[in-house]
Amino acid sequence: MSDQQFRAALEAAYRIGGKDPTDTFLAALAELSPALGRHIVTYIYGDLHQRPQFSTAERELMTLVVLATLGGCEREIALHAGVGLDAGLAADQIVEAFVHVGAYAGTPRAVNAVLAVRRTLAERGLLPVPDPAGPPL
Repeated sequence: MSDQQFRAALEAAYRIGGKDPTDTFLAALAELSPALGRHIVTYIYGDLHQRPQFSTAERELMTLVVLATLGGCEREIALHAGVGLDAGLAADQIVEAFVHVGAYAGTPRAVNAVLAVRRTLAERGLLPVPDPAGPPL
């Protein structure tokens, strides 16, 4: 990938994830593995997010489901919940995705994911998230 292509991918990362969070993330990686940071920018933002089949919001919802299913990715879930909200996802869509995860990947994974996004939702004043299936507990 040329420097010009990398700059275009970095601009996409800024547009999707925000400039400050992206720069902070890449700076942290630069101390240990700048190659990993460059790979993330070039592949995820320069290639994957440029594919036209899904919107950014749809990609973020898929990302949240995959991260929840993997487990141990709570930091990334909180981050991608914010990116998803910025891309147009509603809080109840994110939470409902984790209800679905519970059925296929297990309740502990779903609980960890819901608790990981709680802080993100609280910071944005989006709590409580109404449950269309019934009244809150």
